[in-house]
Amino acid sequence: MESCILCEQIAKLKHSHMIPKFVFKWLKETGSGYLRGGDNFNIRVQDGPAYKMLCAKCEQSFGNEETFFASRIFYPIVNEEAREFAYDERFFSFVVSVIGGYNLTVYYTTTHDLFTNVTQQDNIKNLFYTSYQNLGLSSNLGSTLTAAFHPAAWWDMNFVLDGFYQHEASKYLQGSYNRHNFSYDGMMNQSFMINKNC
Repeated sequence: MESCILCEQIAKLKHSHMIPKFVFKWLKETGSGYLRGGDNFNIRVQDGPAYKMLCAKCEQSFGNEETFFASRIFYPIVNEEAREFAYDERFFSFVVSVIGGYNLTVYYTTTHDLFTNVTQQDNIKNLFYTSYQNLGLSSNLGSTLTAAFHPAAWWDMNFVLDGFYQHEASKYLQGSYNRHNFSYDGMMNQSFMINKNC
């Protein structure tokens, strides 16, 4: 029996995900279908890391907030079914459940008429010229989470997690492309304090 990091009650702790499980489910659905761990790229993993942190009651509470966020906000945005969302106190409860006093930055931008300067080559006259063109759609969704976590008085963990989703579509110059790109990375540092009087 250990102390729950949220309510501080002594209880049997559940394995809780540092990043909500629906994020890894979405990565598998939209990617190759497989995830690999950073410590051994040859071994497939089912989802993200989980640690014994929360009692059953707190874990259930966070699960309800994650379900709300995934179904009402996350999936409609990444599936391009919505560009705006309505929220109530459950949104803030989810954010607090994920970051718990840590730092989370989330951003979303979309531009439907992305105008920019384009340099083109005239192969007949052997010249280059610049024109102002509409390249089409550009959408970006990203987040950065930085967190310090203390599983025990002698153990410190620091996380930096970044995720970035980009969608571009264009029919410029008689061609077309519709590109979806997702990238993510993470870093974890751990430090331990060992009492020399042990």
